[in-house]
Amino acid sequence: MVNGVFHDSTMTILLNLAAFEQCHLKISDSVIASYVSFMECLLKSPEDVGHLHRHKIILGDDAQVVDMFKSISKEMLVNVHDGYYADLSREVNVYYNQRRNRWRASLIHKYFYNPWAIISLAAAIILLFLTAIQSFYAVYSYHRPNS
Repeated sequence: MVNGVFHDSTMTILLNLAAFEQCHLKISDSVIASYVSFMECLLKSPEDVGHLHRHKIILGDDAQVVDMFKSISKEMLVNVHDGYYADLSREVNVYYNQRRNRWRASLIHKYFYNPWAIISLAAAIILLFLTAIQSFYAVYSYHRPNS
């Protein structure tokens, strides 16, 4: 993995680094194993990798990256509560557990999945606003006729 690009040799490199870490460090100090465990928790589907791919964080085949982290994390011994990425993991969980963020994500995924949906919503809001103004002036002219 160089600059977030996953190659065929990335799995071998991560496994070798994690093995080196576990032979020479305590489990709570292992950065690579903690990284692999964190990424496995974060990337549950190819769509998750695709999101990171669109933001140029991870480059590689989406399904292959998910499978790689799943298979590597099976071999790891990591204390997820005291690991290197434990604080970041807690922050992600706190963000996810906020109802407002889940509603916003659900709204975007269900209703704003393409640009035409956003354009039609904007047009509907403008038409509703103009209808309200027209109704106001119709009622206003009825109660206050011109002199």
